Amino acid sequence: MKLLENMTNNELIETTQKSEFDYDIRIEASKEYLKRMGVIASDSDASG
Repeated sequence: MKLLENMTNNELIETTQKSEFDYDIRIEASKEYLKRMGVIASDSDASG
């Protein structure tokens, strides 16, 4: 699987909806999408 950072927004959304993927992967894909949309702060924003 591609690294989450390299996925398109559509790929991230599809990843969150695929029940065959591990729950943790789906959560991380959701977080990455929300970071891109500006809903939650990225890790680099939170550190400084």
